[in-house]
Amino acid sequence: MSVGILATALVMVVGVFLTVTRASQKSLDLTAGTVVAQSVLSRELYGILSHEASRKTFFDRDYRTDPWVRGTERLNQTVFTYLLYANTVMNGDVGNRVKKVDAVVWWWNEEAASVPGAKAGYGFLRSEVTRLVNENSRY
Repeated sequence: MSVGILATALVMVVGVFLTVTRASQKSLDLTAGTVVAQSVLSRELYGILSHEASRKTFFDRDYRTDPWVRGTERLNQTVFTYLLYANTVMNGDVGNRVKKVDAVVWWWNEEAASVPGAKAGYGFLRSEVTRLVNENSRY
């Protein structure tokens, strides 16, 4: 009877350990996804806001349903796919327009998904970052 109780307790401890390990890995992956989203968003906005012709085109058009930019980035073992959307939220005088820019990033972490005992679908994650940009913004 004592062996049965000891075995049950051991199985429960191992289960808790695996759950904590999986949650820790997922937290690291989500942090990496957010960093990639912010990096891509900053890079693309810098390119737009540092050139007058690009700035005018960007602020004259809405990218609500069709992404403004799409692409992939690789970081360590993970390939991140991203889409950037932009839509006007305030359209005042010319030179005072504000856009809401959304970066949507998703990825599949093959390394995390290959861990024995990982739940199906664990490797697919998604992160979003939003920034408001004024037409007069300078980088």
